[in-house]
Amino acid sequence: MGFNPIVFNMNSWNKLPADIKKMIEDLEPWYTENRIAKEVAGGRNGEKVGRDKGHSFYELEPGEGQKYLNAAKPIHDDWIKRVEGVGKPGKALYDELKRLIREYS
Repeated sequence: MGFNPIVFNMNSWNKLPADIKKMIEDLEPWYTENRIAKEVAGGRNGEKVGRDKGHSFYELEPGEGQKYLNAAKPIHDDWIKRVEGVGKPGKALYDELKRLIREYS
Protein backbone atom coordinates (compact mmCIF):
# COMPACT_ATOMS: atom_id res chain seq x y z
CA MET A 1 0.00 0.00 0.00
CA GLY A 2 1.35 3.40 -0.92
CA PHE A 3 1.08 6.71 0.79
CA ASN A 4 -0.81 9.21 -1.36
CA PRO A 5 -0.76 12.64 0.21
CA ILE A 6 -2.45 15.65 -1.27
CA VAL A 7 0.41 18.05 -1.89
CA PHE A 8 0.33 21.66 -3.07
CA ASN A 9 2.99 24.19 -3.87
CA MET A 10 2.40 26.84 -1.18
CA ASN A 11 2.36 29.67 -3.74
CA SER A 12 -0.32 27.84 -5.73
CA TRP A 13 -2.26 26.98 -2.57
CA ASN A 14 -2.19 30.59 -1.41
CA LYS A 15 -3.69 31.71 -4.74
CA LEU A 16 -6.76 29.49 -4.32
CA PRO A 17 -10.00 31.07 -3.09
CA ALA A 18 -10.91 30.25 0.51
CA ASP A 19 -13.97 28.22 -0.51
CA ILE A 20 -11.88 25.97 -2.77
CA LYS A 21 -9.27 25.47 -0.03
CA LYS A 22 -12.02 24.51 2.40
CA MET A 23 -13.51 22.06 -0.07
CA ILE A 24 -10.13 20.36 -0.56
CA GLU A 25 -9.48 20.24 3.18
CA ASP A 26 -12.96 18.83 3.84
CA LEU A 27 -12.53 16.14 1.17
CA GLU A 28 -9.06 15.04 2.29
CA PRO A 29 -10.25 12.43 4.84
CA TRP A 30 -12.65 10.96 2.27
CA TYR A 31 -9.91 10.87 -0.37
CA THR A 32 -7.45 9.17 1.97
CA GLU A 33 -9.94 6.54 3.13
CA ASN A 34 -11.07 5.73 -0.40
CA ARG A 35 -7.56 5.70 -1.84
CA ILE A 36 -6.39 3.24 0.81
CA ALA A 37 -9.48 1.07 0.32
CA LYS A 38 -8.87 0.90 -3.44
CA GLU A 39 -5.23 -0.06 -3.00
CA VAL A 40 -6.02 -2.74 -0.44
CA ALA A 41 -8.90 -4.16 -2.49
CA GLY A 42 -6.95 -4.11 -5.73
CA GLY A 43 -3.64 -5.25 -4.32
CA ARG A 44 -2.01 -2.51 -6.36
CA ASN A 45 1.63 -1.77 -5.93
CA GLY A 46 2.01 2.01 -6.15
CA GLU A 47 5.67 1.84 -7.10
CA LYS A 48 4.98 -0.57 -9.97
CA VAL A 49 2.17 1.65 -11.24
CA GLY A 50 4.47 4.67 -11.06
CA ARG A 51 7.32 2.90 -12.87
CA ASP A 52 4.90 1.66 -15.54
CA LYS A 53 3.99 5.31 -16.12
CA GLY A 54 7.64 6.28 -16.48
CA HIS A 55 8.18 7.80 -13.03
CA SER A 56 11.51 7.34 -11.30
CA PHE A 57 12.11 6.61 -7.62
CA TYR A 58 14.95 7.62 -5.35
CA GLU A 59 16.11 5.32 -2.58
CA LEU A 60 17.22 7.22 0.50
CA GLU A 61 20.64 6.45 1.90
CA PRO A 62 20.64 5.00 5.43
CA GLY A 63 19.90 7.79 7.89
CA GLU A 64 18.98 10.27 5.15
CA GLY A 65 15.30 10.10 6.03
CA GLN A 66 15.99 11.81 9.36
CA LYS A 67 16.91 14.99 7.50
CA TYR A 68 13.44 15.06 5.95
CA LEU A 69 11.74 14.20 9.23
CA ASN A 70 13.54 17.09 10.91
CA ALA A 71 12.49 19.47 8.12
CA ALA A 72 8.87 18.32 8.41
CA LYS A 73 8.70 18.55 12.22
CA PRO A 74 7.19 22.07 12.29
CA ILE A 75 4.51 20.93 9.83
CA HIS A 76 3.74 17.85 11.92
CA ASP A 77 3.64 19.89 15.12
CA ASP A 78 1.26 22.39 13.51
CA TRP A 79 -1.02 19.57 12.32
CA ILE A 80 -1.10 18.04 15.81
CA LYS A 81 -1.93 21.44 17.32
CA ARG A 82 -4.75 22.08 14.80
CA VAL A 83 -6.28 18.63 15.24
CA GLU A 84 -6.08 18.82 19.02
CA GLY A 85 -7.59 22.31 18.76
CA VAL A 86 -10.81 20.84 17.39
CA GLY A 87 -10.96 18.21 20.12
CA LYS A 88 -9.47 15.29 18.19
CA PRO A 89 -6.56 13.12 19.42
CA GLY A 90 -3.93 14.48 17.06
CA LYS A 91 -0.88 13.55 19.14
CA ALA A 92 -2.16 10.03 19.80
CA LEU A 93 -2.91 9.52 16.10
CA TYR A 94 0.49 10.88 15.08
CA ASP A 95 2.28 8.65 17.61
CA GLU A 96 0.34 5.60 16.38
CA LEU A 97 1.25 6.42 12.79
CA LYS A 98 4.93 6.59 13.73
CA ARG A 99 4.61 3.27 15.57
CA LEU A 100 3.00 1.62 12.53
CA ILE A 101 5.69 3.00 10.24
CA ARG A 102 8.39 1.51 12.50
CA GLU A 103 6.52 -1.80 12.71
CA TYR A 104 5.97 -2.21 8.98
CA SER A 105 9.12 -0.61 7.59
